[in-house]
Amino acid sequence: MATFKSLGLSGALEKKLADEGIFQPTPIQLSVIPAMLSGRDILGQAKTGSGKKRWLSYCRSLQK
Repeated sequence: MATFKSLGLSGALEKKLADEGIFQPTPIQLSVIPAMLSGRDILGQAKTGSGKKRWLSYCRSLQK
């Protein structure tokens, strides 16, 4: 099973996510994190409750 660390996120960001109760990436997060880390623009679509909005609050951390 994939983890945020296996997707290339820093340990600090992984800890921040865990502190918020986010331990494993959702399917939409699995799809967009690698693209985001490589600097590509992303566009994703997923069901309500799949982690899109909550994840947006962490996107700035990924881009720094």
